[in-house]
Amino acid sequence: MNKQLLFFYQGTEKIECLVLDKEMSTKLSKVVKSVRSYFLNEDTGLLGHGYSRKHRKNLEHCNDANTEGSNSEEFEADAFSRMQKLRILQLSYVRFTGFYSLFPKSLRLLCWSGFHMKTIPEDLPLEGLVALEMKNSCLERTWERIKILRSLKILNFSHSHFLKRTPDFSGLPNLKTLILKDCIKLVKIHESIGVLDRLVYLNLRDCKNLRKLPGSFCKLKSLEKFTISGCSRLVTSAIELGKLESLKTLQANGMNFGQLAPVGGNEKSWRSLWQTWSSNLRRSPDSNHFSFSSLSSSLVSLSFAKCNLTDDALSFGLCNLPSLCFLNLSENLIYNLPQSIKNLCLLQDLWLDGCPSLQSLPELPPSLVTLKAVRCSSLETVTNLPNLMSTLFLDVSESENLSEISGLFKLKPIDYFEVEILNALRLLKLDNRQDTVVEILSRFTNTKRTYSVQQGLYEFGIFSTYFPGNEVPSWFSNKSEERLLTLNVDSLPNIEITVLHICVVYERSSPRKYRYFGDNKFGGGHTFYIKVQNITKGLKWIYAPSFIGIPGENNRLTLLCHWEFGKYLQTGDQINVSLPCWSKTFKMKELGVALAYDKQELDQSSTFTSEARELAMRHNPISDYQSEESIMEFFMPSYQMAAHHYYLSHPDYFVLRDSTDLAVRSILNEKLFEDYNYVETAGSGSDVGAGPEEEVDDDSIFDYDEDGDEEAVIAEIEELLQRSW
Repeated sequence: MNKQLLFFYQGTEKIECLVLDKEMSTKLSKVVKSVRSYFLNEDTGLLGHGYSRKHRKNLEHCNDANTEGSNSEEFEADAFSRMQKLRILQLSYVRFTGFYSLFPKSLRLLCWSGFHMKTIPEDLPLEGLVALEMKNSCLERTWERIKILRSLKILNFSHSHFLKRTPDFSGLPNLKTLILKDCIKLVKIHESIGVLDRLVYLNLRDCKNLRKLPGSFCKLKSLEKFTISGCSRLVTSAIELGKLESLKTLQANGMNFGQLAPVGGNEKSWRSLWQTWSSNLRRSPDSNHFSFSSLSSSLVSLSFAKCNLTDDALSFGLCNLPSLCFLNLSENLIYNLPQSIKNLCLLQDLWLDGCPSLQSLPELPPSLVTLKAVRCSSLETVTNLPNLMSTLFLDVSESENLSEISGLFKLKPIDYFEVEILNALRLLKLDNRQDTVVEILSRFTNTKRTYSVQQGLYEFGIFSTYFPGNEVPSWFSNKSEERLLTLNVDSLPNIEITVLHICVVYERSSPRKYRYFGDNKFGGGHTFYIKVQNITKGLKWIYAPSFIGIPGENNRLTLLCHWEFGKYLQTGDQINVSLPCWSKTFKMKELGVALAYDKQELDQSSTFTSEARELAMRHNPISDYQSEESIMEFFMPSYQMAAHHYYLSHPDYFVLRDSTDLAVRSILNEKLFEDYNYVETAGSGSDVGAGPEEEVDDDSIFDYDEDGDEEAVIAEIEELLQRSW
């Protein structure tokens, strides 16, 4: 290559940009060699199909040229002697012999990856450079004496694993960006770094052997972004971050602020250990102390993931960050966030992923837009969420113990609901079913958990519960083995309708565990939908429970719903209750529906409606809730899919709210809200849209490879929801 390019001086004086990449040349050589061995093999018969020996000769020449270049170790430096207009030079794992002073002084950008020398040659002209990048180099030091590089703005020595110390920065008055990422042997940063008045960005990520920063570091008045993530040995007490007046972004992930946990330690030992770290940084600069009060009040973005932080560390100084918009405290030892976090009036993003001890959240600032609490295994309750039904994005996936999000749902033992729904429990005759073992999947967290005490689910003003049972209770007036029931609301004197009771008995489609029952992947195969249509008023509701009971092998499970409709269910109405898109994972055995009445003179003794309404008013963020409205009516505006169509599904709410793809709503509306003739009977497979004369193969439910309409519909819905998310 050097003979064919760099030693041909003709025209080189016009070159302004040059790229020499030895690694790419080597790869190209291998590709050409592979192509040559295939296309020039006479056994392939290509010579008889338009590939002449002339073509073969040209390919051989191409391969020989690349092979010569790839085997060449060095280039002559004087090849640059005539390139006086060369401004951009990008080199990758190439070497030169001769005098480096022959490099053109017109260079403004020099990128030299894989630089092979231990120090930068003294005669290499750097005076005109605006950017110098030497990633993955073999440098142990840069230059010995002070170099005056007044034009240099960017200096990048990242991934230089042998670099032990930085150069003297006194001659770099205009440096704005300094990147020393992954310089794992770096032990010293020159004291002169404090003179870099214009330094805006400093990256020391993964400098694992760096123990301290020079005292002049606090003089960096223009520094806006500082990264020390992975600097596990860095003594934080030597960093006076509070004096960095312009600092906006601090990334300090993986810093060992909390020390290592003692073996066999407990919460008290953690807290006592942290006491040695909780003093103010300014008070004792030589001690190993850290406090949030030592941080610059100008911070906008702060990331302290994997830092062994505890509650005590957060209790001091967090409120002194009035400009904070982004806060990442993931994978720390936090039990509870401080109440003062609500005073961060500009906070928009709060990340708490992987905090295994986090139990609850305090009141959060109304400015919050994103809350992430993924894999928080101890988190049980989330309360006081701002903007829940408007702008807040919430992700609590894999937090398997989460049982309540105020304003959305709560899953509690039956005894918990004794006050709120005492009448409902009596009507549904669940008193003798307290001790049951049921496996329940949370669609909100995508996790499953086995409960030994019967649980009750309350959401949208709907109370539901799962328990083992083989048939619809005898007191249900309407029963069917099909997936559709129609009933009329009769007119009776002094009688007012309060609720609709729905019962579904179902089992697994097969005794064996399908892929949907895997230990880690659940998907939407467990999801099923309950559709209630008021034909008289032209209203439709689809309810997808946030928690789904999973039947045991060879066992049936019963779902009971107590659904308050208020003014949307009145005398003379005709009601359809159906199960559209019934899950392919489950097999419906029986459907039951019953209307519940209360005499008006007994209204004052009924506690369910008043207590449930009080519960909703206390937990729901909308202030103009009217007492005469049903709880379901309170949610309907936020969950409206189309005119008079309401999709009551909390896990899908954030998908649909943020979706810009109108096809998602269109297909959901078509597949869930359109009216079909449901002909499925107990023991048959699910088949949405089947006509009254269409037969369904009973055995099809055992074969997940068949492309049935039902499975296709569910898959299409899941795919769209996943894509939008």
